[in-house]
Amino acid sequence: MSQIQVPKGCTISKINELCDVVRGGSPRPKGDPRYFDGPIPWIKISDATAAQGKYITKTKEGLKEEGISKSRFLKSGTLILTNSATICLPKILKIDGCIHDGFLAFLNLKQQIDQMYLYYYFLMQREKITNEVARGMAQKNLNTSLIGNIEIFYPDIKIQKKIVQKLDYILGQLEEKKKEIATINAKNKNELNNLKKGLLLSLIKKLIPMSDLPHGWKYEKLADISKIERGQFRHRPRNDPEYYGGKYPFIQTGDITRSEGHVKDYRQTLNEKGFKVSKMFKKGTVMITIAANIGDTAILEFDSCFPDSIIGITPFEGKSLPEYIEYVLRMYRNELNITASKGAQKNINYGFLQPLKIPIPPTLAMQKEIVQQIQNSELEMQKTISKLESIINDAEKKINYLNTLSSSILNTAFSGKLVN
Repeated sequence: MSQIQVPKGCTISKINELCDVVRGGSPRPKGDPRYFDGPIPWIKISDATAAQGKYITKTKEGLKEEGISKSRFLKSGTLILTNSATICLPKILKIDGCIHDGFLAFLNLKQQIDQMYLYYYFLMQREKITNEVARGMAQKNLNTSLIGNIEIFYPDIKIQKKIVQKLDYILGQLEEKKKEIATINAKNKNELNNLKKGLLLSLIKKLIPMSDLPHGWKYEKLADISKIERGQFRHRPRNDPEYYGGKYPFIQTGDITRSEGHVKDYRQTLNEKGFKVSKMFKKGTVMITIAANIGDTAILEFDSCFPDSIIGITPFEGKSLPEYIEYVLRMYRNELNITASKGAQKNINYGFLQPLKIPIPPTLAMQKEIVQQIQNSELEMQKTISKLESIINDAEKKINYLNTLSSSILNTAFSGKLVN
């Protein structure tokens, strides 16, 4: 690691001169019933996230007594450090338990070093250690030798405790503020998700009845009011680069899922070779996914090709409107997913869509009026969505600022300026 600046009055030592650095262990084979699913907390990387604060208080999995000898059992109060996946994140155990081999632990600390001082030191140096120690390694992880040879500077034990006391208070206040903001933000995100997915569908269901049709309404089979065509891309393998990178837009299922009802852009194109094995659909085509993301729908806003995992629906003139058909198909999404799940491979076939019952009002003008009402509601809803998104973004910025402030305070503490 690069040379570190040692504040006045501090001693510098390697970490392995101040304690024993040991690694956790994992019973093999994974999931062996002789070792797993027992009452002893089994501490894994997934139990140690930055959002959970400094302590580990519970685990998702457990080991049996037989698993202890295959792992490393630690007492509550031990300092551990992630050494794979999530790198160099320090945690304090608040439970007795066994640690996965994705952790290092620090045992038998000498009297001149305070454990919480060491915790905050790793927290302060985390980015630097991650960048410098893990640089150039095929698999990012830290071992006992690498961590043990890291140099740490520290003042007298009494000053260490004062530094820890101040950091506990200041960073604790910042963490509480972050939690408060994050809780409010989670509610806003949930509300945003409901707006995008639930409320509009509720409105569609109110305006377009699927049963007990009003006077003058009737059911029409989808195949009787529209042309139904499957997308096309005959070449295999599908990802052959020789067929891509030309002037023809090529829509895929993910583009429809992200579109919120109207596909206005594309991420992939076909060249002349690819176009010959595909098929062009006109602007205004209603698209529905029949594989991967089953039942997602959108209207095509430009001429484009798409594969056979998408079906294109073109309403017959005078029979129906693309927007109306798309709104009705949204109401079939759950039914399509249930049907798809019954097969060996999750998808629906072309023939399933043809007989779908589409409720049709007496006149095309009524369709236009229903579509207009839904679109007007979408516009109003979009205003609310934009406001919520702005609030969420502002909250994320505040959390990022508090994270930056926490880093600054840690640097101040270990430069000798936090405690005189």
